[in-house]
Amino acid sequence: MASFSRQYVWTGPSGGGFSDFHNWTPVFQDQLPPSDNDLVIFNSGGALSIDGQNGVVAEIDVVLGTTLTLQNGLEATGTVNGVALDVNSGGVVIVGSGGEMIGM
Repeated sequence: MASFSRQYVWTGPSGGGFSDFHNWTPVFQDQLPPSDNDLVIFNSGGALSIDGQNGVVAEIDVVLGTTLTLQNGLEATGTVNGVALDVNSGGVVIVGSGGEMIGM
């Protein structure tokens, strides 16, 4: 079974930018944003709005009552396990202004 290159958990503020390495745990290597073989997780349990800044990841997980509003493009490819978006445990995804869910 394939596995993700890395897993990142959002720790940034609402309104933060996807490509800002300060918004993720662990801080990504070489200050490059998550990529097309990575899993990104939003699990704060609150409402978040992020600027997708045309990022590309393998999978986006929105869980534990988190409401994620995406501004601008964010692509999830599903290349690792065939799942591009996993919304679970009370999670909600809203496509906001200028946003689009590419590859969903």
